[in-house]
Amino acid sequence: MGPDNLTRACTLRDGIGHEAARTVRDITARNLQVGILGWGAIGQTLARQITDRTRDGAIAGCSLEVSAVASRFSGGTAHPLMVPAHELGDHCGVIVEAAGPQAVRDHVEPYLAGGTDVVLLSLGALADPDLRSSLLAAGPGRLAFCSGAIGGLDIIEAARLHGRVRQVTIETIKPAAVLERDWMSEELCAALRSRAEAVECFRGTVADAVTRFPESLNVSAALALAAGSFEVVEVTVTGSPTATVNTHNVVVEADSGTYRFEITNAPSPDNPKTSHVTAWAALRSLYNLAGNAGVFV
Repeated sequence: MGPDNLTRACTLRDGIGHEAARTVRDITARNLQVGILGWGAIGQTLARQITDRTRDGAIAGCSLEVSAVASRFSGGTAHPLMVPAHELGDHCGVIVEAAGPQAVRDHVEPYLAGGTDVVLLSLGALADPDLRSSLLAAGPGRLAFCSGAIGGLDIIEAARLHGRVRQVTIETIKPAAVLERDWMSEELCAALRSRAEAVECFRGTVADAVTRFPESLNVSAALALAAGSFEVVEVTVTGSPTATVNTHNVVVEADSGTYRFEITNAPSPDNPKTSHVTAWAALRSLYNLAGNAGVFV
């Protein structure tokens, strides 16, 4: 179980509107011992940012400290605070999950049951309705969703509260070279390699998208959670021969209005299948959980 000084602020439990706030007064602790599940590009970048910003005094009004990390895989860059994944919750008050859908299935519910809060990056795992239901019902730890590489979720949630979100479409455009997958036909792979023109690689549901592109399309699940339905979201993936960045074109049709977003992210230099800003999105989530003043809520 996480430390007693873990903040018990307003719950961010689901994105489909379960629990109300516990108390605002409990936000004041502002001291988080952070565990990181996943020691790839996102986890390592996040750890460096927390350490550097704490050392340089750049985190005003709250304290973040990396107290433990865990990886699903052996090898790679070691860390002096590395612990087995099943023990991570014993060392911290909040865990940032950056290890992929299987890690969510294996570890997140026990963390929540032990009283440790979890900030989820691999939102695509929640396309499984059974897993989603079990994690949203778990506790007493809180489950929070990280926006990751996309924005606009706040107005989609507001539109859902206002009335009905009828349809969400997202077209993700990435460099063709990073999209080739084992399940693709030889013809499709050849088209991506030729770099002659833009190639539509996929069109379908969020559940299918996150299965086929588990490292790249957590953004589609984020949209579904904000809209309150996985059924209203249609996903298209396009490989571009000229793209050097990751672009998400989003259109939302709701009773309250029509919303259009174009989000262009630089890819991570360590893992071009994901966007570089994702680690900083996780850092923002931790600031908010720590009760920092002057944040958007």
